[in-house]
Amino acid sequence: MRRRQFITAAGGIGAGLASAGCTSLAATPIGNTDETADPSVSGSNTQVDQLNVNGQFIHVAASGTVETEPDTASISVVIEASGTEAEAVREELASRAEELKDALLEYGLDDEQITTGRYDIREHRDNGTYRGVNEFRINVEDVDSVGELIDTAVDGGADEIGRIHFGVSEDRRDELREEAIKLAAENARQEAEVVAEAKSLTITGVQTVSTDPGRVRPYRASAGHLEMAAADDGGTPTQIDRGPVTVSAQIEVTYRFEK
Repeated sequence: MRRRQFITAAGGIGAGLASAGCTSLAATPIGNTDETADPSVSGSNTQVDQLNVNGQFIHVAASGTVETEPDTASISVVIEASGTEAEAVREELASRAEELKDALLEYGLDDEQITTGRYDIREHRDNGTYRGVNEFRINVEDVDSVGELIDTAVDGGADEIGRIHFGVSEDRRDELREEAIKLAAENARQEAEVVAEAKSLTITGVQTVSTDPGRVRPYRASAGHLEMAAADDGGTPTQIDRGPVTVSAQIEVTYRFEK
C-alpha cells in the first residue's frame, strides 16, 4: 500500500480577537463571580502580571486563559507546476486547480469555503525554468471532516498539504474571552484583597477597569500527525489529531482603599 507523507509546521500562533474591543469603565466594582465555567472548557488558569500600591490606590494587572475543543478548521492544499515556459506553467496550474476545486465541491463544500491563499509563478535564474504554486485555503466548521478532506484533496491532484489550523468560531471566541476576563477579574480581586489585608487597608471600590481585546491560540497539526494512506490504493482514511484551542485576556483594575 502506497503511503504519502505531508509536512506542516508544528506549534501555535497568537492572534487578536478582532470582534472584541478595549473597554474602560469608571467606578465599576468587580467581585468574585459564582458562575461556573462552560462545561466545554477543558482547562483554565489565571496569572497576576503586575501589582502595586500607590497613594490611595491598589493597581493590579492580571490575565486569564481558558481552553476548549476546536469547532473550526483551516487546511492549506497546494498545487505545483514547472516548465520552461511561464504560460505553460500557468495553464497547467489553472487546469489542475479546476480539477481540485471540482473534487472539493463534489465532496460537499461551497465556493465560499475554498479561497486562494497564494498564487505565484517565478523563474529560476540558475536554469531558466519556471515554477508555479497555487494554494487553496479550505475552511470548515466540521472538524471531524479534516481527514476526509485531505484525502479528497490528494485524490483531486493536490501536491502538498500545508498548514492545518484548528480554531474556534467568532461567537465561541467571544464567549471564551468573557470567561477569561472573569477569571482574570477574580484573580485581580483576590490579589488586591491579600495586599489590603497585609497592610490593614479596606478596599472601598474600583477606580478604573480596562480589558484588552484578547488573544486566541489555535492548534496546529504537526508533521507526525500527517502520515496518510492513499485512498485510491485502498488505504484507511487519514486521521488528524487535534488539540485544545486557548483564549486569553488581560484586565487591569485600580482599586480605591482607605485605612
